[in-house]
Amino acid sequence: MAQSFYAGFVRRAGAAILDGLVVSLPGTVAHQLGVTTGSFWPDMLVESLIWLPYYVIFLASPWQATLGKRAFGIKVTDREGRRIGLGRSFARHVASFLSALALMIGYLMVPFTKKRQAMHDMMAGTLVVNADMEPGMLPADHQVMPLPGRTVAAVATVGSAFMLFVWVTGFVLPSPHEHERIAAGVPVGPSTGTSYQLGYALYEFPVFGGERRLVAEGVRAYRLGDVLASQTPGFDDQRIEKRLPVVDGFTVVAQVHREPVVQGFALQLEKQFGFSWEWFDRESGYTYKKRQGSGRVQVRIDTIEGKEEVAEILFLEDITLQHERNFMIPFTRSGFGQLVVKKGSVFALKE
Repeated sequence: MAQSFYAGFVRRAGAAILDGLVVSLPGTVAHQLGVTTGSFWPDMLVESLIWLPYYVIFLASPWQATLGKRAFGIKVTDREGRRIGLGRSFARHVASFLSALALMIGYLMVPFTKKRQAMHDMMAGTLVVNADMEPGMLPADHQVMPLPGRTVAAVATVGSAFMLFVWVTGFVLPSPHEHERIAAGVPVGPSTGTSYQLGYALYEFPVFGGERRLVAEGVRAYRLGDVLASQTPGFDDQRIEKRLPVVDGFTVVAQVHREPVVQGFALQLEKQFGFSWEWFDRESGYTYKKRQGSGRVQVRIDTIEGKEEVAEILFLEDITLQHERNFMIPFTRSGFGQLVVKKGSVFALKE
């Protein structure tokens, strides 16, 4: 007869992380195929149609466990150590959202309760025990499954895989909806007419550290037809992004706000994933200073229905825009790339 033990926090955490990977994969594939909406709440609703059956049906099945719990040798029972039904399984899953509130405090209760219950276990009247425990058996209070080194290693491996998954899906894989949004941008002016120039010097940093190196230098000649305007997701029509491809896939983006008085604006440097975000504060008149570091620009303001909007940016000094990637890839230095926009350059945003 198998010994009866409660499942401890580390083992349960490993199972939960593995389950998180399992239920996230279909949504990730759907997102990459472009079949999701690209909006948070509608996509969350669709993905819940995957999560709900997964957790509810598996816990009420003869396994009494999701794939993650089964992999870590644990199962869910009622207070008497018996298999739970669909109703209790559903209640437990709904209650798990409450456990996730307030910094996951409901989950962090596990090590401090006699029967190693999370808050949702208490609410649903369930226990998490070792999978080999006989039906109807209950462990003594505080009797927890042993935690051998191989289990700790498995939890660490699953945790690392989850972090890699988050990094890849969040920062490496392209977002079809983002690409569609950018591609859907409309030119801010004609492809003929006035020509503008933006001088640049592009520097890159080695992935594993080292000094920056100059990889390209020149002048980007363009017309207003090359500058694309698109609506910023989640904002009303008072905020627009205007982007100009410069060199080697790097794009300079101006966040344009229409407001009573333009007290500041942002410039970004984008490439595939990762970006910079540099804010310019109004200094005096129509001169704006970069908040972090040095650099000043002068802007031309257009007034529309009593509100101001940045129409053109003249660079009074060299301005460095840094493409940040050090928080996504280890061993990098201060950034992956720098685009220095040269003094005298013009970023035209509208006629």
